[in-house]
Amino acid sequence: MTPFPARIGRYQVRELLGQGAMGRIYRGFDPRLQRELALKTIQPALLADSAARGMALARLRHEARAGGRVAHPGVVTVHEFGECRPPGDDGDGDSGCYIAMECVTGRSLAQRLVRQPLLAESRVRDIMVQLLDALAACHAAGVWHRDVKASNLLIADGGRVKLTDFGVAHLRQADDPLAGLLVGTPGSIAPEQYLGEAADHRADIFACGALLFRLLTGQAAYRGRADAVMWRVLNQPPPRPGALSAHSPGLDAVVARALARRPEDRFPDAAAMRDALAAVPETREPAPDDGTTVVLRPGAGDAGLAHIENALRLEIGPVARLLMQRCLDDGGAAAGPRTLVRSISSRLLDPAARQRFLRAAAGTPQPRPPPDQPGR
Repeated sequence: MTPFPARIGRYQVRELLGQGAMGRIYRGFDPRLQRELALKTIQPALLADSAARGMALARLRHEARAGGRVAHPGVVTVHEFGECRPPGDDGDGDSGCYIAMECVTGRSLAQRLVRQPLLAESRVRDIMVQLLDALAACHAAGVWHRDVKASNLLIADGGRVKLTDFGVAHLRQADDPLAGLLVGTPGSIAPEQYLGEAADHRADIFACGALLFRLLTGQAAYRGRADAVMWRVLNQPPPRPGALSAHSPGLDAVVARALARRPEDRFPDAAAMRDALAAVPETREPAPDDGTTVVLRPGAGDAGLAHIENALRLEIGPVARLLMQRCLDDGGAAAGPRTLVRSISSRLLDPAARQRFLRAAAGTPQPRPPPDQPGR
């Protein structure tokens, strides 16, 4: 177990929450205000290295300044940037600088996606609208985040989305310790950043497009090693999300515009992308128009769900389970198996596949055309 100091500055340290290449985050307690908070410090190895120490301290100070410049409920609040030495100055590595910030009870979006790769479309929209609201406030304050991704979004227990980790952010009209460096995460880095061109807040719009693609399809827009991802970002647009999963068709246009190669072809700002996303009509279940009566085989519990999944797998392959989960999240399970089947069928774009699925789910599988026959 990684040891940690009893105190950092005036704060009591209660536990290690996590750590990365640059820093450690502890759960702390402020005895003056009687509240919990998170404390971010620099990794001891970086402080011990004289060559790395200056850059590490500058980056932590920069992160505090960037996060502290934005006051918005969707951004983790920075309370203080401090400098300290633990009692005895024993040089245990957690001396120097720290950021005291809001402690969010919950998990990151990345952690949630491990357990549930596809979220309900309504939840995807909610997450993105909250994120874009937060980014609009950041950009208005002259802060470009430059590393928008699932692991930097915290989902509080009440469902509130919190943007965190401004470690590579750019502040307008301020010294940037990372100036001239390519920063961010492959797959979310905008083309102009790869090309060494001037980048502004629209780099965050590109990252939001990549995140929306991931939330809609269950996979990254650009996959592979870092060099392969860079080539694809610069030369090869990702597939249309609707070809990989079922969702409201208008969302594909939002993704495509956000991921445009040229910044001027993207949404001009986060508010415009938020409004475009909110304007896309949600897909609704169509009223039954084919006379098909859906009655599951005996055993409407797990066996019934397995039967529905098998019927769906015949039409769309392994992604069947992900689409099933999305429809269950949308309320299909609570409404009953018939509603679940109808919800799934409404998301199958091919009418023939829809009819085959409905009949198979009802217990009367129909012949499927050979793979080389049109209409599949």
